[in-house]
Amino acid sequence: MSKEIIETLERTLFEKNKENFITYEKFIKILEILLNSCRESLKLMDRIIILTFFSTQLKSTEQLFSKNCKRYIFFKLTLEFFSLREKFSLKTTIDEMKKKNFSKHNHELHCFLLNISEINAIFSSTKNFTSQEDFPIENFENKYFTLIKLQGSSIPHQGRSLYSQNGIILRILLQGEIKYEKSNFFLCEREIAISKNIFLGSYEILTSSSNMILIHIKEKFIEEFIPELIHRDIFVKKSLHYKENLQEIFKNKDKNIFSLNFLKFICSILLPIENNFSLANSLAIKDSNFIKILDFIDSNIHNQLKVQDLEHYFNLNKNKLLELFKNNLNTYPSEYILTRKLHFAAKALLCTDKKVSDIAQDLNFYNSSIFSKAFKKRYSITPLSFKKRKVINQQEYSILNI
Repeated sequence: MSKEIIETLERTLFEKNKENFITYEKFIKILEILLNSCRESLKLMDRIIILTFFSTQLKSTEQLFSKNCKRYIFFKLTLEFFSLREKFSLKTTIDEMKKKNFSKHNHELHCFLLNISEINAIFSSTKNFTSQEDFPIENFENKYFTLIKLQGSSIPHQGRSLYSQNGIILRILLQGEIKYEKSNFFLCEREIAISKNIFLGSYEILTSSSNMILIHIKEKFIEEFIPELIHRDIFVKKSLHYKENLQEIFKNKDKNIFSLNFLKFICSILLPIENNFSLANSLAIKDSNFIKILDFIDSNIHNQLKVQDLEHYFNLNKNKLLELFKNNLNTYPSEYILTRKLHFAAKALLCTDKKVSDIAQDLNFYNSSIFSKAFKKRYSITPLSFKKRKVINQQEYSILNI
């Protein structure tokens, strides 16, 4: 009976005030995230209470839930966040929330801030409703997975990575480069990281902009589809040939078709793990000859590697080599070689005590000036300034889970 009441109230709110309906949906998603992190769930009666709030525009939140229960506190925190975020940047909003009188609820505030990335992404999502069947693909959730797209300079460059005791986390980096605290782990453009019961520590975005898809695969999916993974810890990183499958999936705005196609995509990622196959079979670039070319580049990254060397070594003409790179990575061979050299340089700057000039020489740049110019173009910062990041105090990091 409660489901029928909710459907009726939602339809009424949608027809009466679409803006309130959108805000209501955002609140529901945020509260579900917060309660799930505390191993609680949003009940049907909670939805009815929240619907009542947005339908009648109550002035007092104390009329919603029992005072001091987690639902009430999280709802108040979300209201406060929305109010501040309308006026200020994310960083200022976080600072202002810390100043507010939540002294009795430090645990709930801490929980809220730990999930601030997902909360901010939901708050920032835009959508023009034409019917109640439309759902924003920027943020999507069903009983099997939660998906959030993070992009642009609005994402703080430093923060705390997402961790969940339940389910599997997929990080698909479409653009940019990110360093995680765990074992100096780097996630590069067109790579996917798969983790379960593994905390990657703090993160740092190394490029001026980034574009990531963050997916939390829920325990229900694992239990029903791949139960063999329930008790396994997972930490895998592979190149992802996402061009065809992901772009095609996101083209479809129908929530049911999108959900079905994305479930297939998740299965293609996780089934090889269950069967102990190499993830390269489903995630990585399918062309085995092209994989050999990429391995050759990494193996010779410290040499004076040129495109002509690839042509001669693999007996390919210029046009065929260009076609391979454009089809698989949508880039040119020379750009890829330079990107890999700069990636190795960034890793050396952060993980070793080598001088900038020595790193430039190790990677066979003509001189330090050319290296610094190329590095700054990619990372929007000089190599020397970039090197200083390794001593940044973790307390200065912004709080964002990615």
